Amino acid sequence: MRFSRARSGIAGLAAVAAAVLSIGAPAEAQRADADVTMYLFDISVPAGGRGAAVRPYWSATSPVRVAEPRLTYTLSGLDGVKLVTEPNPGGAGGQCENISPTRVSCSDDYVLNVDTEPSWSSFVITAEADATAEIGKAGTLTATFTGEGVAPITKTARMRVAESVDLDAGDPIEIRSKPGRPVDVGFNVSNRGTTTVDTASVVVSGDYALQATGNYRNCRYAQARVLSCTFDQELAPGAAYRLSLPYKVRKDTLAPSQPQVDLTWLTGAELEDYHAALRSQGVPIGKPGTGGTLKLSQVASALAQPEADGVYFDNGDSQTVFVDGKNPADISAVGDKVTGETGDEVVVTVGVANRGPATIDDDSTIAYIEATMPAGTSVITAPERCRKNDDGYLCYAEGFLRAGQQETFDFKLRIDSVGAPGTVTVRRPCECWHIPTDRDPSNNTAQLVIAAPSTAGGGGGGGLAVTGPGGFVFGGLALLAGGGVVFLIARRRTRFVA
Repeated sequence: MRFSRARSGIAGLAAVAAAVLSIGAPAEAQRADADVTMYLFDISVPAGGRGAAVRPYWSATSPVRVAEPRLTYTLSGLDGVKLVTEPNPGGAGGQCENISPTRVSCSDDYVLNVDTEPSWSSFVITAEADATAEIGKAGTLTATFTGEGVAPITKTARMRVAESVDLDAGDPIEIRSKPGRPVDVGFNVSNRGTTTVDTASVVVSGDYALQATGNYRNCRYAQARVLSCTFDQELAPGAAYRLSLPYKVRKDTLAPSQPQVDLTWLTGAELEDYHAALRSQGVPIGKPGTGGTLKLSQVASALAQPEADGVYFDNGDSQTVFVDGKNPADISAVGDKVTGETGDEVVVTVGVANRGPATIDDDSTIAYIEATMPAGTSVITAPERCRKNDDGYLCYAEGFLRAGQQETFDFKLRIDSVGAPGTVTVRRPCECWHIPTDRDPSNNTAQLVIAAPSTAGGGGGGGLAVTGPGGFVFGGLALLAGGGVVFLIARRRTRFVA
């Protein structure tokens, strides 16, 4: 997830949304045979601020297209708070109109594509609290969703009024290090408002290359990543503060490279809403550290009332660590050799391997895998992430591959006759600055061999990984364990910031 000075935290909740919903063109929709679920999360609305986005999320037990989606919002129990349909936050789909200041009706003549991962795209509105709203007062937001083939779904969430504050992330600074060395990643924040901020929080997302080394009791961690921190300290109006997060550049970090740590500043109340949303989806929020307390300054106080950021477009910050030195990666093709006779059905494995020494961690795909099947064979089944092209199949490797691991794809073939070998070739997706240079391009082609039993040397069927020159073999299948926990939304790979 790459972003620059953009609000991600609560409003986006991109951490929960792994696949973005889309609104398709008018078409005959697939009946919603799968069970559809809607989610509505607690919201803190800044009094007198710019408001807070209200985003419902949907998921289904299998992908479905819901025709004629409709959603109704009703707010009760809060004076001085209204629901606003314009402007539409994030340009989300659907048309919404006010029936009253606290009731909104939304509809769409297009279909709503619902995936298996909770995600959003439609019927986003804004809640605004004026100066008469009582800070700390909470009410209930009710949302009811209907669609063709979907039983009505009703969800409720707490909406509370919070004191409006204005946290502003500072400008990034240049940080340099090398693989295996410690590095402190610093962030600046200032209170641009006229009200003291009693509690500030951060939600953090970092690239794999940067391993958190702190163990602070006011921060939460998972998989050597810091996910969030809370500072029970007063941030005075007009004052600036600095946060320093300790990391280590992993030894297998690509060099030169530019890994990032992304951070979003929230108030304490907003972090509570964020964590509640994650817990409701079974998403881990990490465990507190057991060491000392990480501080922004020496002033501390207890939180007297909830706060929400009334100007939320300046809360995000992203720090790049420039990793110097030379520590390359080497992608190579993974082929296969199996035994079979005419009429047999066999499985061949193709893929890409990373011989290291550096781990590859990219936002998108690290390589295209072109596979031409052996002559005399017919493909019975192909993997989902491989598509037919003129010469065979094109498969897309994901963006994270540790040194010494491989990503593979299995094809089921029928042997019509034993002929010439096929080939597997891996190619970089582009000559781009963020795609690491391949240390040894000579091993980017491998063979797919079908051997008759009499010439196979007694080998059984199934998967010897045949790579480029040198016959390099990786033992076992390595599952990609991409990214950790990432939320700052949209950050990219859907990693997990929490």
